[in-house]
Amino acid sequence: MIFSVFSFVGEGTETFEDEEESFETRLLVRKRGIDAIRLQDDSRYTVREEYDSYLLLDTTCEGKELLENKGAVIETLSNRNYVSLQSYSFDTESGVPEVPEEMEIEEYPSDERGYYILQFIGPIKDEWKEQLEDTGVDLHGFRHRFNFIVEMDSETKRDAEDLHFVNWIGIYQPAYRIDQELLKRSGRLELEVHTFEGVNLMRAGDKIADLGADIHLIGKNKISLEIESEKIDDLANLPGVKSIREEVKDYRLFNDDTTWITQTNETDNRKVTEEGVTGEGELITVMDSELYMENSGHQMWEDPDGNEVGDEHRKVQGFYVPTGSDADLGEGEYHGTHVTGSVLGDAYLYDEYDENDGNAIGARLIFQDIGTENEELSLPPDMYADAYGRSYEEGSRVHTNSWGGESGYGDDAATADEFIWNNKNFTILYAMGNEGDEENSLTAQAEGKNVISVGGAINAPDQEEVAEFSGRGYADDGRIKPTLLHIGQWVTSADRSKDGYKTLSGTSSATPGIAGQVGQIRQYYSDGWYPTGSPATEDGFNPSNALVRATLINGAVEISGNGAYENDARFPNNDQGFGRSKLDRALHFEGDERGLEVFDSWNENLELKTGESWETDLHVDDPDQELEITLVWSDYPGEGDNGPLTPFEDDPAIVNDLDLEVTAPDGTRYAGNAFTGFNPGYSEPDPNSNPWNGLRDEEYDGLNVEENLLLLPDENGVEIGTYEINVTAHNIPEGNQPFALVVSGGMTGQGPFSPTKPSPEDGETGVSTDVNLSVHVEHTEDEIMDVRFYNANDDELIGERNDVESEERTEVKWTDLETAMTYQWYAVAEDLDGNTAKSKTWKFMTEIVDQPYFLVNVTSPEDGSEFTESEMINVEYKVENIGDTEGEQDIRFTVHEEVTDEKIYEDIYDDLYLESEETQTGNFTWNPGEKGGGEYELRVESENTSDSITITTVKELVDFFEVEITSPYDGDKFEKGDEVTVEFSITNTGDKEGTQTIVFTVDGDEVDTVEMTIEVNETEEEEFIWTAEESGEFDLKVASEDDEDAITVTVEGEGGYIIDEILEIPGFTTTILLFSMVLAVAIYQKKIEER
Repeated sequence: MIFSVFSFVGEGTETFEDEEESFETRLLVRKRGIDAIRLQDDSRYTVREEYDSYLLLDTTCEGKELLENKGAVIETLSNRNYVSLQSYSFDTESGVPEVPEEMEIEEYPSDERGYYILQFIGPIKDEWKEQLEDTGVDLHGFRHRFNFIVEMDSETKRDAEDLHFVNWIGIYQPAYRIDQELLKRSGRLELEVHTFEGVNLMRAGDKIADLGADIHLIGKNKISLEIESEKIDDLANLPGVKSIREEVKDYRLFNDDTTWITQTNETDNRKVTEEGVTGEGELITVMDSELYMENSGHQMWEDPDGNEVGDEHRKVQGFYVPTGSDADLGEGEYHGTHVTGSVLGDAYLYDEYDENDGNAIGARLIFQDIGTENEELSLPPDMYADAYGRSYEEGSRVHTNSWGGESGYGDDAATADEFIWNNKNFTILYAMGNEGDEENSLTAQAEGKNVISVGGAINAPDQEEVAEFSGRGYADDGRIKPTLLHIGQWVTSADRSKDGYKTLSGTSSATPGIAGQVGQIRQYYSDGWYPTGSPATEDGFNPSNALVRATLINGAVEISGNGAYENDARFPNNDQGFGRSKLDRALHFEGDERGLEVFDSWNENLELKTGESWETDLHVDDPDQELEITLVWSDYPGEGDNGPLTPFEDDPAIVNDLDLEVTAPDGTRYAGNAFTGFNPGYSEPDPNSNPWNGLRDEEYDGLNVEENLLLLPDENGVEIGTYEINVTAHNIPEGNQPFALVVSGGMTGQGPFSPTKPSPEDGETGVSTDVNLSVHVEHTEDEIMDVRFYNANDDELIGERNDVESEERTEVKWTDLETAMTYQWYAVAEDLDGNTAKSKTWKFMTEIVDQPYFLVNVTSPEDGSEFTESEMINVEYKVENIGDTEGEQDIRFTVHEEVTDEKIYEDIYDDLYLESEETQTGNFTWNPGEKGGGEYELRVESENTSDSITITTVKELVDFFEVEITSPYDGDKFEKGDEVTVEFSITNTGDKEGTQTIVFTVDGDEVDTVEMTIEVNETEEEEFIWTAEESGEFDLKVASEDDEDAITVTVEGEGGYIIDEILEIPGFTTTILLFSMVLAVAIYQKKIEER
């Protein structure tokens, strides 16, 4: 590898404080391949800050499109104003959320220092932080994207707001410091209160005790306590409180063929061990429950000479209960006995593999016992000092843990990450847990960014399957977990006796297998097996945690059996992570076909700051070998004290973010973790998206601290030639960031590098029609080469130069070219042994002489846009005459079906006239109409050039609200003065959720309305009230925007309805008539008698 760190431009960049309204988009633009100076002078762009490797600038959508058309590598910062804190997420441009009044600070007194959220304008420079500190600001921790929690007084705040790199400042409200779900709890709660650095913990403890709390423990910036739930808001308002979370106490254990499967996956082939890489010289710490040490211990770690535990013992260096733990040495469940056997057990034939031996048979042991006689676990309260710290002080560099509990990136994960950040050659492993195959079922400890999280595969012959019990990722913020798999089902190892063995299953059994392999990897590098494949003391070095993890990931292979894609049909994924371990695939031994190249920047004292980049060239000469490139770094600890994170990307744990980018010999570009497909999955060529964006955009991973790239000969292809590898520091808010890079594939280390440094430069214009083509060539062994130049349009030879010296330029002449034409070319270098290397394909445009040249760009809509099938599409374009005379041309617009390329529409703008260097914009419109859904290419052409985009049309989704009046019924009758309740139901039979206004009318007059929101295929019920103030018949109608239902009711005067009912009694009318006749006769007779 040839490598270097690039720092292109110094300080002193002009920046602008007031953003013009026309600027809509903030971008990061890589400097590679662009003219950064011209860009800064272009009025379409406002440069906010300049970094070593990229520019931070504001532009319009049109400006962004122009950059993309010129091939610039850009990233849109769409989430630059985003803040997520516990239960609150917001965009600072839209304002802050409302919080409970009792947990809100309107402003701090002028003479009091307070806590704030400070948001930077973009990726955070060290000098910005230094300038803030010089102003009087205390920085208290990065909070994803571009935010810091800070402490300052009011005057300092005003000074900070005037700094050009500060985007926004807001109060760190007490409400932000607590999970709002805790406010719904009642009774006494066990909590952890985390404080800011510098807070007097004893004084803080006294104030907490004054609230009626029982203090359990005061540790490093943390107080464990028990308190009444109604006091939580008082607790959040105490000065110096950073966050409050529920205390975690639930920890539990997780419970012959395994070694060959994860070394070579060839039956009984334990090549790594047989080569002599056994973990010799490594001291591995196992923290678990009980190690069998009676009668000199199990035969896997007994000492035949009877030496006491310590320096002279064959296998056991230390055996103790960590400080602060209530464990009982020699008591409890003998879970740790089985685990230890899998890590480094070595019985019978010492230093040679024997049945049931572990992975690192040459390694020695420190056992930290955390098991109690009640078969429970008792952890040391201070894991940093008393678990990891003591292990490190005693010479161990590997710490494995087959236990865990709870969930989310909390204190346990952050503590492990912090220890690794401060001790970058220390490796910590945790089991994923045995909660089964549901997604996000991993433990809190396995959430650690810098830890190796291990899932379980089934033993032979089913090693292509993920064990059903194995805990699954992703991590709560969407990171890839598990890291990888080891065999975890049906694993035979030591039992509680001198020579006993038993078979167990669980990620407890998988994790120690990887721990043993970590020991083997450390020996491989420490004893100097790299780079030759044979041990050489002078080549040895102390590998970093990042290099160890990168080596494991690089060697792992995708599996495709049951459970491999249980929760996500992609690779890598949350079922298997980066695959099942296969150590021999990464480690190179003498005679192997696959080569290995690594770079451990921690050992090279190289660290990256925000905006810096590191590049190396990689020569590949065997295209039949898979090429895998893995970048890993040990990140600064995340804010684990904020409790479980909001799942999937709202609150990423990542702090320092690096990017892996690789350019193939033919110019194809790849990005870390931008994979496509599964069985197999592989890196997508020229990607424009990434499954693990997090809060970032385009093809960049914004979540993981491991980025991988995989080229397969039969899929995306492996080329002979030189690959350019670039590691860029996107945002490094905490410290400076070292990293490790591991590459395995068809590299013999001999042959030419791909020709580089072309002349004319790629994309150059105005080139003579008789042009000298030249390139720079180099050979790994400084041998002479023949160099041939080709026309890329037809692969025809342009010219050849023989016996060219390494690190020299060579050229040929290309003559009789046409003016105003674009030409493409490439070069091939070949040495005397026939090893070849092909360059990228470059292009140039010849000079334009005495003629116009109309350059066309489609500016809107964006490529890949989606429209409904009935929507009118407005295509905006720009035409620039870059020729040296005025001219007139037709501008043609065509629409083609993407699949068949059939032209289905055409329109022409006739006779567009442009002066030289004049630009004009225009537009065409097209309605897909009856064409319906599909993919279409929209093309705008001049006589010289064309530009096109692809759009998709889809069926328009609509809601449809069907109405039914359920009460009263049609024909019902009411009494004047009654309140009539009109009950109705609305069913959304459309294909999207909708909101409509429902109107109630009586005889056409609106009486009432109600707005209803209803999901697809859901029914909601509602009612209207109407007072019947007059008698008569009335039409009652309930109507949505799509449908209506109506009934007719009758209202009678008071009592009228009783007569009506009586009149309906059979024979009633006849009875009345007879009674009337009898009464009339009686009255008549009485009047006669009176006379």
